[in-house]
Amino acid sequence: MLITLGMGTQMTIINTVHTSILDLFSRKLRKGYRPLIVLAAICAVSFLLGLTMTCNGGMYVLQLMNNYAASYTTLIIGLTECIALSWVYGWQRFGEDIKLMLGKRPSLWWRIMWQFITPALVIFIMIFTFVDFSRTKYGDTKLPIWADALGWTLSFTCISPIIFVATFTIVKTKLSNPTASFLQIMKAVTTPAPEWGPADHKAARNYQKTEASIQMVQVSTDLYVAKD
Repeated sequence: MLITLGMGTQMTIINTVHTSILDLFSRKLRKGYRPLIVLAAICAVSFLLGLTMTCNGGMYVLQLMNNYAASYTTLIIGLTECIALSWVYGWQRFGEDIKLMLGKRPSLWWRIMWQFITPALVIFIMIFTFVDFSRTKYGDTKLPIWADALGWTLSFTCISPIIFVATFTIVKTKLSNPTASFLQIMKAVTTPAPEWGPADHKAARNYQKTEASIQMVQVSTDLYVAKD
């Protein structure tokens, strides 16, 4: 059972990292044997990092990974995903994307869960986790303060790309549009890029039609609010 659980989790994590890297550098890496080479490199690096947990102090490293990398980081990333998909990208767009892939939109149940229930539960669990925080220990041995500091650094390292990319995008947009207000910049950076959409040409045309209708509704809403 443990082997099956470990293998299933490992495949999910590796495939997520592998697909993200291929999508980020699709023009260079999605050719020939390059996806396989990238996959082999990810597995090799993960294997070498995992060797630290097989040494004499490996159990302490495992406790740090379990307490910091698999708790606070997961909650923060999960909350960011819920907010980004349901509120920033927009439930309307996300629902149309799912309809484009599966043929039907998600029910109202999923909208309530993704927009309200799940973020509220994640925030509650996050607050409870911070309140219930205690120094890391294994058995009767309590790890030194520098070990916990290393754990917090590990957590911040996992979520730092979100903060870095968001800050970089906002600053870059501000430098290219010096006269734009903060709200205009935030609207620009949270709007999908013109080239965003499916790779299939037929699906891309349908997506562009849907995106145009969504933008028309948003413009009409903004004009109505401005008049009031």
